[in-house]
Amino acid sequence: MPIPLPNLDDRGFTDLMHEVRALIPRYAPVWTNHNASDPGITLLELFAWLTEAMIYRINRSTDVSEARFLELLGASFSPARPASITLLIVAQGLGREKAILRGTALLADRADGRPPLSFETGHDVLLKRQLREGSEFFEARVSCVQVTRIEKEKVGTSDGTAFQHFSLATPHIVPNIAVDLPAELAVMVDSVPWTFRETLLDSGPDDTHFTVDARMNRIQFGGGSGMIPPHGAEILVTYQATQGEIGELAAETQFQFVHDLSMEPAITLEGRLVDGSHPTGLDEARRFAIDALRTKNRAITSDDFESLLLGHADYKLARAKCVPGWDLTAQEDRQVRADHASIIVVPDKQDERPMPTAEEVDRIYEFLDERRLITCRHHVVGPTYLDIKVETEIVTNKQRPNTQVIADLAANLKAFFHPLTGGPGDGAIGWPFGRDVHLSEVFEVIENSPGVDHAEAAALKSRDITGEWQEAGERIELMQQGLVSLVIDTHADIRIREQY
Repeated sequence: MPIPLPNLDDRGFTDLMHEVRALIPRYAPVWTNHNASDPGITLLELFAWLTEAMIYRINRSTDVSEARFLELLGASFSPARPASITLLIVAQGLGREKAILRGTALLADRADGRPPLSFETGHDVLLKRQLREGSEFFEARVSCVQVTRIEKEKVGTSDGTAFQHFSLATPHIVPNIAVDLPAELAVMVDSVPWTFRETLLDSGPDDTHFTVDARMNRIQFGGGSGMIPPHGAEILVTYQATQGEIGELAAETQFQFVHDLSMEPAITLEGRLVDGSHPTGLDEARRFAIDALRTKNRAITSDDFESLLLGHADYKLARAKCVPGWDLTAQEDRQVRADHASIIVVPDKQDERPMPTAEEVDRIYEFLDERRLITCRHHVVGPTYLDIKVETEIVTNKQRPNTQVIADLAANLKAFFHPLTGGPGDGAIGWPFGRDVHLSEVFEVIENSPGVDHAEAAALKSRDITGEWQEAGERIELMQQGLVSLVIDTHADIRIREQY
């Protein structure tokens, strides 16, 4: 009987048309003709038909197809990893030293009634003669891995078609012998050995090559890339399989050799078992792909540019601001340009005027260049700082020394205009780029400073291109990438008027 197919979506053409018609009043309220003769309804019927066809195909997607799609989204499928342990072997009555070869099989009994676990030694070891208190014994330590050797398993017969695959009876295959074991993976096609390849992309039509799909626990043959096994050929596979994750083993676990080694050694578990792992499953790969899709790695919107930089630890940025439609590197002709975007970056530096170096700007530019849309021209700049000055005359409330009042007021004004932590309002994360400075807000900072009763006067000044201070009136205007840098002389800029 055929394998039942999953029904991921059971909607048909009629269901889809009913849903989309119900959405018309919400998204297009002026569209009132919902009859079949309306061209819009005809288009909706076309899309419903296409969607029904897509649902039909999706419902017939196999696990292999889904795994391929997940790989395209960046998911990787790792094969099972065998558990490993170190055993202490002690034997008596051998008469002479004896070698235990790599690949020697052992069984570990489990007290919970489950079948014993199979292990193999990972390297050659010699049982060396030891003398202790007049007693002779032979001892060795050996590392083992949890694998089972399957000899010449008949997995099927070739039907002569391209790209055949044959499932293995025992999970999970150890495909490329990542552990230190003999390479026991072998395929016989009508008693003729074929050669394993990691991929068949470089194989020719006459190359007797095969590969392994570890996630599906099967071997695969080619068709053009790799020879097709002849029709009717019997396929035999010798391989190693592992249970992957096995959990903890009790310290008193009993081990025994599978084959007679002319001795009855005492074998004990020494050291901690390093547990294995199951192969990557579809559920795990789905979660990875979903997380990858939620992780931004392309710069399309302004928020993408900013979050990519702020989320990258290598650049150590405190702030980033994308200004779409502008080239802020242009000295002249700074009109709006739809295909440009400028990103203002402020490094996280303990400085009153933090600025990125030329090298940092170049690195950030190259980072974004790999992630931007090909139609977008991007520019990376540091902020432009405007020196400002606040001059004020205050009346104190006599509750604190004048020197302390002046020091606190200067510190509060510095904090208010700080490029990384200042700014108006609660929760500010630095003075906003391009935000004008208003005298009314400066008055508020002054009068909320400890020890200040009220401000008799306050004035704003800004430094012009010649370096001279100019009166600014009620407001100082900033450029788009502009931040402010407060220059304050506590002796000259803050004056105290005595209250009578």
